[in-house]
Amino acid sequence: MASDNKYIPGLWLSYIQKSDIDLKKICRMDIFKATGHGGQKKNKTSNAIRLTLEHLSVTYTASRSRLENISGAYKKLRMAMALDISEGYENRSQIQHYPKVLSQYFQNGAININSNNPKFPLVIGRVVDLFIKHQGTYQSVAEALNISNSQLRKFITKNPFMIETINKIIRA
Repeated sequence: MASDNKYIPGLWLSYIQKSDIDLKKICRMDIFKATGHGGQKKNKTSNAIRLTLEHLSVTYTASRSRLENISGAYKKLRMAMALDISEGYENRSQIQHYPKVLSQYFQNGAININSNNPKFPLVIGRVVDLFIKHQGTYQSVAEALNISNSQLRKFITKNPFMIETINKIIRA
């Protein structure tokens, strides 16, 4: 992996917006046989996918189709980048230019986005960045997003994978 492609958590936004083709150039992809229940086709085709980018590693085996699993693995990797608060994450809160399209998801006092939306990891990353910037204070994050405190908590509760990341920020 070239040094200019080294993933840094503080630069998550530039990586998360890369195309699958560009991510493929900087990730290691492993294809293997999935384990577990699954009937006659299980363990006969190699269609499970593992993507590794520096310290981030995701595995995706939801489909019998290798192409669907590759696509799902890239979505999962983008989510892992949005939630990444490993060493070097402190600079995340200094990002000044988020895509303008994000504002449409923070309207009417709530966060309105479906988890299947390709922009979903960007919204998650924006919320995480604000928690870092405001040192884990729900009220400050809610005010920055122009939503209610209860709507912010509802969004985080509805997306439980965020809870661990938010709790780490609060404890830091």
